[in-house]
Amino acid sequence: MYLGPIAGTLSLRYHITLDIIAFLISLYDKLISKSSLRLSRIPESTFYLLSFLGGGWGLLSSFIIFNHKVRKSKFLFKCFCGLLLRILLYSIIS
Repeated sequence: MYLGPIAGTLSLRYHITLDIIAFLISLYDKLISKSSLRLSRIPESTFYLLSFLGGGWGLLSSFIIFNHKVRKSKFLFKCFCGLLLRILLYSIIS
């Protein structure tokens, strides 16, 4: 189903914005984890949701750049699966 150039531009803006938000949330969580302050961390379910909604590239790149949660293979696998599921659904809909 072709929605035209405007829909494609909006979709691209949505994904870029969500990737930036996911990247910044991951950075915040990394800074909190290294901080001596007792601030609450971001729940892993939030990362899964962001990955599924379209922020998977921002999350995965931030995990690599900041070396954040890279030892948790189960967590990385779930985030990657969320990203793949989102790509699959997007390709089916488009």
